[in-house]
This record gives sequence, C-alpha cells and structure tokens, in this order.
Amino acid sequence: MNLVSYEFVACQASKKGVLILSEFAGATQSLGAGAILVNPSNITEVAASIAYALNMPADEREKRHQHNFMHVTTHTSQEWVATFVSELNDTIVEAQLRTRQVPPLLPMKEAVDHYLESNNRLLILMELQIYW
Repeated sequence: MNLVSYEFVACQASKKGVLILSEFAGATQSLGAGAILVNPSNITEVAASIAYALNMPADEREKRHQHNFMHVTTHTSQEWVATFVSELNDTIVEAQLRTRQVPPLLPMKEAVDHYLESNNRLLILMELQIYW
C-alpha cells in the first residue's frame, strides 16, 4: 500500500502544502478532491500544476488541505479495522441466514420409488451453490 501521499498530508498540518497527485495513484479515490490531479506522462500538465500549486491563493490552499487532512485523520487504521470486522460479522450473519434457506435433502429411496411408480415422468435438475 502506498501511503506517501497520506504521510505528506499528515505532515502539512501547519504549512498546508499542496498535494499534486497522479490520476493513476490508488490514493486518488480518497485524496483526489483536495489534490491537483495530473497525468504523469503529460510533462506540460505536470509543469503547469506545479506552477499553479506554487501560486495558489491561500484560501484555496487551506480548503484543499483541510479536505485531505480531515480524510487522513478520520480514516485511520483503527477505523479500517473496525469497519472490516463489522463487515465480516455482517457476512457471517448473512451466511447463517442463507444456510437456513437451504432446502432439506431429498429422501432418495422415496424419490426413486415415486419415479418408478409414475407413468408421466419429468426430471428437473438444479445446481445448488452454497458460498461459505
């Protein structure tokens, strides 16, 4: 996991530096709203973004930094673990509910006897998948 952009934001509490982030970076989904996004292959765009960041008005710099700082300080590893464990517990409950809906096993001898005694026969075969 690449945390460099998160570390940058966390270290800028007083300086409020501007984050220039590749649009291909994984952190784009979480920090993209407060960062300047660039295509790193487009040198002209990168240069223009650096110039813009250096000359950015203080209020916009503050707004962008505040957005990212709030995300970094609220989406901690503890928060991630709590969310993960909660979703894992939800998955267990859902699995238990699904297993309650599984029909009982077909009594083979009784089914074969009925099949052999009938004049009109129709077999419907279905595959039952249970995910654990």
